[in-house]
Amino acid sequence: MADSFKIQYSGKVTPIEEIEAADGSKTRIIHSNIDKVFGGINEMTFSSTSTKVNYKDYTTTTGAVTLEHSTIYNDANLQLDFWYMGIREAAGSGTPDVNVQVSGVSAAFIELQGVGDFLIIPFKNNNFPGNAISLNSTSSSTLAKVDILIGEIE
Repeated sequence: MADSFKIQYSGKVTPIEEIEAADGSKTRIIHSNIDKVFGGINEMTFSSTSTKVNYKDYTTTTGAVTLEHSTIYNDANLQLDFWYMGIREAAGSGTPDVNVQVSGVSAAFIELQGVGDFLIIPFKNNNFPGNAISLNSTSSSTLAKVDILIGEIE
């Protein structure tokens, strides 16, 4: 039996500049005015209860569905302290996308586009309600198969 359950996460961003040569070939380099790559790593501890770190394999629909919905976590009391979601593969014929809506915001808050796109949000002891977050794809041709990982601090 584990003493505690944790999520280690990291991220990296690279500002890119593309330069076209006289022959038409293109070279990509780190943005010359910034000249840096940014990133970091951290770890969050959740509890000694294994269910407080929870994974879901989910295929999006065109209708908005909350994280608490029966087709995702089926839990009416999610209190998120950490959220990861990434597009694993297309479930339709086009480029997969996922719109993220947050209660009280009239437009899509975040949009993931294409296989490999992801988000990491460490809410840090915020207990963000799972029913405040809805997911959907923009059309039946852009449905996405996503990996979702959440953490809740007791």
